[in-house]
Amino acid sequence: MKSKQRLHPLVILVLLGKFLKIWIVPIILLIPGLNSVAKLIHFNVWWLVAILIVVVLLFTVLDYLTFSFEIGSASLTIHSGILIKKHTHIPYDRIQSIEHNQWFFFKPFHLEQLTIETASKSDSPEGVLALVPTAVAAQIDAKRTGTSQRATETSIVAADTPHYQINTRELNLYALTSMGVVPLLVALGWLSDKVNEIFPKSWSDALTQTVTGLSILAIIALGVAFVLIGILASYLIILQKYFHFQLSAESTQLTTNRGLFRSVNLSVPKNRIQAVTFKQNIIRQWLKLTTVATISASKREGNDSEAESMTMMPVIQNSDAFSHLTPFLNWLPSQTPILTRLAPQRKWLFIRNALILPVIVAIPLIWFWRPWGWLSLLLLPWAFFQGWYASANTGWSLKSNQLILQKGSWFNRTLVVIPGTNIQSLAVRQSIWMKKTAMAHLRVNLRKGNGNFEMTVRYLPKTVADDIYHWYTSVN
Repeated sequence: MKSKQRLHPLVILVLLGKFLKIWIVPIILLIPGLNSVAKLIHFNVWWLVAILIVVVLLFTVLDYLTFSFEIGSASLTIHSGILIKKHTHIPYDRIQSIEHNQWFFFKPFHLEQLTIETASKSDSPEGVLALVPTAVAAQIDAKRTGTSQRATETSIVAADTPHYQINTRELNLYALTSMGVVPLLVALGWLSDKVNEIFPKSWSDALTQTVTGLSILAIIALGVAFVLIGILASYLIILQKYFHFQLSAESTQLTTNRGLFRSVNLSVPKNRIQAVTFKQNIIRQWLKLTTVATISASKREGNDSEAESMTMMPVIQNSDAFSHLTPFLNWLPSQTPILTRLAPQRKWLFIRNALILPVIVAIPLIWFWRPWGWLSLLLLPWAFFQGWYASANTGWSLKSNQLILQKGSWFNRTLVVIPGTNIQSLAVRQSIWMKKTAMAHLRVNLRKGNGNFEMTVRYLPKTVADDIYHWYTSVN
């Protein structure tokens, strides 16, 4: 018999947190405008803020009161909607995976978020229970698999299932070799540009006066301090995100567990894994480390990159990667594949392409902005090495049932292992100039989430591109 259940009342705080996460920056930017409007209508701006808070609280409470779910014998039913009612029925035998998310402050209450996914092609998961007791997930899983069967499977999994857990040294290597400091510094730069809009003019003027009064050495020291703080913040963010990272495999799915402040349990059915990627930034390349992730047709709510690309191993030695992965996905090669590389005379094409834009930018800067425009010439060696790097890291290998492609871009190298049957489309492109040199570009498209993943390898010999195309038509 079905009985309606509500989310835990603490979900109101979760919903408010999600609202603030989305709207806090726009609200801050709107404060000067609200202040101007309030002065025009002779109204206190804080009353406007209070009205906004009341409206948000009202809609949050209504959202909580109008949401309920029923755990039936054959399906899960979710009721939602304030003005437009929505009823979602999810048969247990259609559920492909259940994702668990639990912040540390909800652990004492045994509460977590559940994201339920089926095989449908909708743009978001079919069911999201924002905050429920952990017993609810166990109840749904028992309905889906059968309690006695689940108990038997658990004992088998404990004995025979492949398992990987990151150790402290690997986690520190992964965090220290991350380039996550770059977006943090970009965000800091954006914030500094908006100081005049966000804070009162007297504050920004005082800050400007303080900075201009500093010596050159003090300004350089301040810049170095900001970079070090950014590196430390990036390190700590990654450290807590992948704390106690574990990967396990059952007969039909891969499961990862990770997180210090927020525990995340993520499962991806093996039959929805489209390819496996091996990624290295230039630092990890020097240290012979790689990060392994899946390209999956699974979907999740929001813009989390793990929704479409589940990390299998955050960091592992190049030489060990494939041998450690085959117990989890038996279709992967057991040894590192040997790639065919571009001929040395083709490398100049990548260098030429990389230099075109910097040259176009540098010429007018040098002409119109002397003498500072000469600094734009620093772009040329940077572009040269970008082109050289891209050419040096281009490679391919063709197996009986797999295509292996590698490319380099922005000092990041990506190798992709693709089963032939998972390729959505494959195209060979050749310009009229490339015909004279018998070269072509190869473009491969895979399904990623509900969208597309494109892998393009440039300046292949035309005969190689044609061989890959004929192989693709034969396996599909």
